[in-house]
Amino acid sequence: LVCMCSLAYAADLTSWILLCDSGTPEMKVVSDAIREGAEGFLKTQYSAIAVWSMVVAVSLFFIYLVRPMGGEVKDVSPFFLSVLTVFG
Repeated sequence: LVCMCSLAYAADLTSWILLCDSGTPEMKVVSDAIREGAEGFLKTQYSAIAVWSMVVAVSLFFIYLVRPMGGEVKDVSPFFLSVLTVFG
């Protein structure tokens, strides 16, 4: 219930903000510069996250591929277990 109320409030607040005037030409110049900087920052951050995610995924794949199998998972191939681990 709280989540639904929060989403409704967020939607209402978003529509109210989008209906407001975007400001004077000077304000638009500043907001465009801020938007450009924020987009560049997010692109850098997402690129770094993508690289580290691939490093972790490949590492996990090889760790599970070469680890000794024991216990109840002897019926599953190491390759299949590696794939399941990476995509899980």
